[in-house]
Amino acid sequence: MEILTNPAPTAFTWLRALFLIGLGIFFRQPVMSGICFTLAALPFFTAKGVAFDIPNRRYRHFSKIGGLRIGRWEQLPSVSRVVAKYFSQLGTSGKPGRMRTDREEYLVVMLSVEGSATGIIVERLALEAKSEALELAEDLARPLGIPEVYVPLQEAAHGVSV
Repeated sequence: MEILTNPAPTAFTWLRALFLIGLGIFFRQPVMSGICFTLAALPFFTAKGVAFDIPNRRYRHFSKIGGLRIGRWEQLPSVSRVVAKYFSQLGTSGKPGRMRTDREEYLVVMLSVEGSATGIIVERLALEAKSEALELAEDLARPLGIPEVYVPLQEAAHGVSV
């Protein structure tokens, strides 16, 4: 079972590809043009994902280039359920004196490891992608033979998200 976790090419990816193709045409040199065309096409032939080998109880996070998948297989621990839940964290960026802290919010689909506070994160999705998160959780739970659980965002009495 294989799940690709990166989104479809964005407008920026298309613009970058067009720029590199234009640069390749501008150079009019076979080597430089070839490099530009290769760099322009590369994002459309690469992907990231997670693969599961259920009979052998192992998984891997991989990078896919063309048809080649690069990633190390790891033993799949005893998984009790697939969880789709809200997650947030504070991200800090900038230079000293101009630091900025933003709240990053998304839905996480993860495998909950039995008897542990840790889990295996399979995918991070935008908050608006609830139906995709639930569908992914169901697609993971079915072959593993475990239940899927959705933990919704809850508002505490004092207005803080938990």
